[in-house]
Amino acid sequence: MAAIVKKELTSRMQSSPFSISTDGSSNSDSKQYPLAVCSFYPDSGTVNSELLSIAICDGFATGINIFNLIDNAFKERNIPWKNCIAIGSDNASVMTGKEKGVIAHARKPQPCIIMAGCCLHLVHIGAMKGVEHLPPVDTVLTDIFYYLKKVQNEKLNLPICRI
Repeated sequence: MAAIVKKELTSRMQSSPFSISTDGSSNSDSKQYPLAVCSFYPDSGTVNSELLSIAICDGFATGINIFNLIDNAFKERNIPWKNCIAIGSDNASVMTGKEKGVIAHARKPQPCIIMAGCCLHLVHIGAMKGVEHLPPVDTVLTDIFYYLKKVQNEKLNLPICRI
C-alpha cells in the first residue's frame, strides 16, 4: 500500500469507529490473514473498505493467535481497540467461540465489540445442505419440461414448444 494511503487509514482508525474483517488463507504452511477495515470517509460521506495489512500466522490458527495478529497490527500503528466496533469473519468457531474464539479475546480490550458473522457463508452452507437433498439436475429439468408441455397443451391452447 502507498504510504499516504496507510497513513490516512491509520489516522481514521486512531480517531473514529471502524470494523475489521479477516479470513484465513491456507495455501502454504503459514496462513495469511488479510485485515480489511471498513471506515467512514467524512469528506465523501461514504463507508469504504481498505486493506490494512496481510498478517502471517506461522503457528496454529487458534483464536488467540489470530487475535494476536490483529492486536499486533493495532499496536504497531497505535490504534486503540475502543474504536473497533465489530469484527467480521466467517462463522467458524475459531472466530466466533465465546471462550477461545477471536471475539472472546477481542472483548478483553474492547468489551462492547460485536461479532459480525458473514451472512454469505451462512447462505453458502444452507445452499450446500439444500442441494444434497435435490434430485439430479437432468431429472428436474425433464420434469419441468413435461409439466410446462402439459400446461401448454391443456390450459393455454398454445402450440407445443419443441426442444
